[in-house]
Amino acid sequence: MKKILKRAALVLSSTLAVLVLFAVSVLIILNFGPSPTAHKVFIKSCMETSAMGPLARLLTTDEELEKILKENTIEEIDDTTDTNLIHITVDNGNKDESPAEDTNKNPSSQGSAGTVKDEVEEGYVAGFDDGYSYKKVISNEDGILICEVSGATYRGHMMIVRDPSRVFVGCCNNIGNKNGQGEKLQTMITKYGAAAGINAGGFADEGGHGSGSVPLGFVFSQGELKYHDSASSLLIGFDNNNILHVGNMTDKTATDKNIRDAVTFGPALIVNGKAAAMSGSGSGLNPRTAIGQRKDGAVLLLVIDGRQANSLGASFKDLIDIFVSFGAVNAANLDGGSSSLMIYKDKEISERANLINNRYLPTCILVK
Repeated sequence: MKKILKRAALVLSSTLAVLVLFAVSVLIILNFGPSPTAHKVFIKSCMETSAMGPLARLLTTDEELEKILKENTIEEIDDTTDTNLIHITVDNGNKDESPAEDTNKNPSSQGSAGTVKDEVEEGYVAGFDDGYSYKKVISNEDGILICEVSGATYRGHMMIVRDPSRVFVGCCNNIGNKNGQGEKLQTMITKYGAAAGINAGGFADEGGHGSGSVPLGFVFSQGELKYHDSASSLLIGFDNNNILHVGNMTDKTATDKNIRDAVTFGPALIVNGKAAAMSGSGSGLNPRTAIGQRKDGAVLLLVIDGRQANSLGASFKDLIDIFVSFGAVNAANLDGGSSSLMIYKDKEISERANLINNRYLPTCILVK
């Protein structure tokens, strides 16, 4: 028995030593190896996370860090959503039922705004005749279509909800309570009786150890202002006419616009059909969650896997390219990293970056 235990301990310690050596070697190669680009991407990616920020500062000087960050930035969009650009074609009792333009029935006639780049083939998906064509569809029922998206450094999923009136913000019971705890996405999906959900707004998360109960900025849920921590914030959410708003607002402005469900994070990616200007890739590579809306009102919920061998993650430029390809008029980045997650009918569609457990969250985007 002693021999067995000693051998087991030797194997375990040797395995751990190899893993540590491998991790250190990867860090050395990324930061001091032959590729300056890999070094910059790694540093920028680390700086976007609460837990790994100190690692970036440890591996580079303040001057070099500042230079890298300036080389990859995304500019803030000053505009707010023009509701006249959205014409919801689903009968939800709040918007017109006018048919889509004829060009919406022929994706090829619309250019990039009417196709799904790298995901298009002739013909429509049965039961989801919206003028778009999709490949790699993993689910298509009850007005919700989920398809895969992929690029050079990422894999992920786009959930398309035909009726925007079904999309709303759910929040944890301890919202805003510094001594409380948030709730996991599946818990909030079950609590609200929703069919699907993704994580939503940001929250206080110093060192990556936040309890998930204190949001950043706005939280509107089902017509009620649940939380607001500043005079003005980037609002990402829906009004009573089921139109997605993206733009900086005060709580009074949001109330005047009849905002029913909203959170805060960012940056804004596309506003009124215009993509945000950026330098470089705009960001590092990380797991991402984002939301958008097409001109016909359909809601686009995107989750990108990251920090994995087959999916390092996506940049802000990647997100913009995806949303443009899917025809988004407005789109914004939501909280990402280890919080990024998509669940449909109690099944995790995305591959979460957090290998131990799903995170506790203050808010989520749910689908009735």
